[in-house]
Amino acid sequence: VLVAVSLLPAIAIQANNEFDLRRARQVEVQDQALSLAKLAAAEQQQIIEGIRQVLIALSELPAIKAKDVKACNAYLTGMKHRFPAFLTFIVTDLNGQPFCYTNIDHKPVNVASRAYFASVLKTGAFTVGEFSIGLSVPRKVIQFALPFYGDDGRMSGVIIAPLGLDWLADRIAQKGVPAGAALAITDRSGTYLARYPDNDQFVGRKLP
Repeated sequence: VLVAVSLLPAIAIQANNEFDLRRARQVEVQDQALSLAKLAAAEQQQIIEGIRQVLIALSELPAIKAKDVKACNAYLTGMKHRFPAFLTFIVTDLNGQPFCYTNIDHKPVNVASRAYFASVLKTGAFTVGEFSIGLSVPRKVIQFALPFYGDDGRMSGVIIAPLGLDWLADRIAQKGVPAGAALAITDRSGTYLARYPDNDQFVGRKLP
């Protein structure tokens, strides 16, 4: 009993040291996770801004403004080769009916029912969609859209660029996520767009 009593101060000190070490480790892990999330968020912002700039450039294309189908299709096909992350490029009228697109093997589908399309018409601004299965290309995508205007200054239609989520998954897999950690990207409604690791098990599911 006397030996045990004499050891109590040393045991208390050791327990306190272990607690401090564990707390410091938790803070370190949290800081690492926050840094990784910030880096991923900054990269996503750069990707989105790059997409916006591409769509702005397309919106000024004379073939699109004039709705010259042949010239527009030829130009967008070239763009598709330059930007393989996009499964297709689609240009629609104000009713959501495509008149210019890159996937000539697929019959164009009216997109008027899509929420992002309604948002573009309402705001007249660059719009980011949510997780979906593409209509023209039946794969997991997130759409980016921007209106274009005719020479009279009136809105004439919408340019749509569906980004393949397989590309996004490959992108975050290259980020070098630490062992035991996971990195995920969701849309605004909390649906997984990409995750590393185990991407296939999560994409399309809601974040708990």
